[in-house]
Amino acid sequence: MRKLSTVADMKEAAYKIIELGTKYVVIKGGKSLEDHKAIDLLYDGSEFTLFELAKINTNYNHGAGCTFAAAITAGLAKGLSVKSAVEKAKVFTTESIKYGFAFNRFVGPVWYGAYNKANQCLNI
Repeated sequence: MRKLSTVADMKEAAYKIIELGTKYVVIKGGKSLEDHKAIDLLYDGSEFTLFELAKINTNYNHGAGCTFAAAITAGLAKGLSVKSAVEKAKVFTTESIKYGFAFNRFVGPVWYGAYNKANQCLNI
């Protein structure tokens, strides 16, 4: 497929992946979408669920995709539903990006402790 730049593109990709035999597909839209929101998509073969939060324009987002995947995994390991795990991972990752820091003048990592530092609790 071409570069995913719209929600419609994400849905088309998710549909194609589900047809390969998986039960769930999560597509992280992040900064690549032509939108003012960071949109991630969950597809279970019958229903699309969008997770939307304000897009954070920063170069300090190294590790965001891995953080998102790890947070989903942690939620599943704690017994959350797939939808709940993705929803909590979305918030956790967004906070991590929001408080990312400069490694150098071009790039920096996300900050995993940001969510708890803001006196919020993920419970995963």
